Amino acid sequence: MFFKESNEIDLGEITIPNIFIDIFMPMADGLYVKVYLLGYRQACDITSNPKFDNNSIAKNLNIPLSDVLSAWKFWEEKKIIKIHDNGEYDNFNYSIEFLDLKNFYIENILSNNSSIKSNTDKVVSTSEIQVLEKCLIL
Repeated sequence: MFFKESNEIDLGEITIPNIFIDIFMPMADGLYVKVYLLGYRQACDITSNPKFDNNSIAKNLNIPLSDVLSAWKFWEEKKIIKIHDNGEYDNFNYSIEFLDLKNFYIENILSNNSSIKSNTDKVVSTSEIQVLEKCLIL
């Protein structure tokens, strides 16, 4: 059983979609999850520092900048973020757009499950036909 203590003091909080926790977090390196969560927090907090960038994440997590960049590339490959070039001369100072995970789930997971179900129905139908054919031959 799990419980959550309530408190009247507001130090800020964000809501992490269950889809991220259930589907994406288990497939990722823990460091990549930290980068995602820290970036997501910044994106959701309207009072966040607009100068907070990939270098800030690296310093905050005490990791090399290259690890932060690798994390963003990983998440972009999973299609849950988009990397936007800021038009600057360096290749590590870009913006991250966090995509709507509910839409991702609906468009990718649910539609794939329905096609899997359809294929399963076809397999079952085919096997039933084979059983019937065997019965008819006997």
